[in-house]
Amino acid sequence: MEGFDLLSEAMKSYTPNFNYILFDVSTFSDADILGPIELRLSFTALRDIHSDDPKILKQMIYHAIDVIYTVDMKDVA
Repeated sequence: MEGFDLLSEAMKSYTPNFNYILFDVSTFSDADILGPIELRLSFTALRDIHSDDPKILKQMIYHAIDVIYTVDMKDVA
């Protein structure tokens, strides 16, 4: 961070130090996206949201609704 060396030691302790990993989910297939359902739905939406094909977007939305309904019904049972 530019100017970090100019901060006092007291102020440096309040400066966050983030670590992160970037994933390009645009190349992931449905079989590649694993984990909890919320994560799978999020990654699928991130992958498909930039599609120019309305059929893909429609399919993604219907799939998400179906999965959420299925999960919700399991909670009721």
